[in-house]
Amino acid sequence: MNPKAKMKLIELKDKLSAYKGGYTAQNWRKDNDFSYENDYIKVLRLDSSNVSGGSSVHNGKQWSIIVDIKKTFTNLENWKQLCATYKNELSVTKVNRGILKGFDGIRFYNMSKDPTNEIIKDFLDYIFQQ
Repeated sequence: MNPKAKMKLIELKDKLSAYKGGYTAQNWRKDNDFSYENDYIKVLRLDSSNVSGGSSVHNGKQWSIIVDIKKTFTNLENWKQLCATYKNELSVTKVNRGILKGFDGIRFYNMSKDPTNEIIKDFLDYIFQQ
């Protein structure tokens, strides 16, 4: 995609669909091998959960984009559109344990596969594009 071109919600939904549905991958991601910063956030780490119950768990993985919030972004139109599209699947919550306790996590629930750097970048670029 041309970096100057705005991504449409339908394009992001198509990309995200590859990570949703089917049985939950029984592994997890927890690393800081991703860099992203703008006026609103600085990404500190990417996490995904490993849902117990084996591969029979359907749509059970949670993505966490652990961030340092510099300025409120939940009032941005694209964030609101995502929340309306993915009802009860997106939230921003405080990290309550570990070395990043007190920072915030952008949580995306009901995922089946671990996120790649590319899909996280697309997701964040969509939220913050103007």
